[in-house]
Amino acid sequence: MLSVRTLLSAFTVAVVSLAAFSRAEEEPSPPPATAPAAMPGLKVGDTAPDAQVALPSGTPVQLAEVYAKGPVVLVFYRGGWCPYCNKQLAGWDEQLSKVASFGAIVMAITPEGPEFIKKTTVDQKLRYGILSDYKNEAAEAFGIGFEMPPELQEKYKGYGVDLAAHNWDKSWKLPHPAVYVVDREAKVRYAYCNEDYKVRADINEVLGVLKQMAEERNAALKKKP
Repeated sequence: MLSVRTLLSAFTVAVVSLAAFSRAEEEPSPPPATAPAAMPGLKVGDTAPDAQVALPSGTPVQLAEVYAKGPVVLVFYRGGWCPYCNKQLAGWDEQLSKVASFGAIVMAITPEGPEFIKKTTVDQKLRYGILSDYKNEAAEAFGIGFEMPPELQEKYKGYGVDLAAHNWDKSWKLPHPAVYVVDREAKVRYAYCNEDYKVRADINEVLGVLKQMAEERNAALKKKP
């Protein structure tokens, strides 16, 4: 079983080229957002599925191994080409000390390949790990994966983003941006997913859940004889 230390130290520094949007507003508009009541994916109380992801080195990792070291904040993002994703990733890095104070870790998941993960890590100065959903197995298991339709593929190519070049499996599959808090028993304690890529989970809301979980653990320890 890989340790969290191994996961977080396995990312090496590399500088590679990356096609990106010159301005966030240039990105094609997304499909209509799903109403909150019909949020796609897992819900609070569900059991988080196991799925195989990979370190940028290519070493496979089971999500069950990550849960066992939790609580863990799983941040599904589309790719380093997405300015909204980069802002979210940087936001979580700013909160690492608070996350750690609640006994939790942050792990991000993307369909992108190793070179793009490494570039995102360097560009955003991230101190936590990114795993590749290299078979899109995790996004599918969480119920948040989709394949971009052909007409939108052409629009994205027009803006310099070719997902087949970015994604490890050369597909045009993406996850809807999502955040889950999963405890060591693989139970989902927080869930947020929005089909509108511009709307992301409230970090303070997630921190509140982590704080509550820490308080629950402390209370349980005090009750032990």
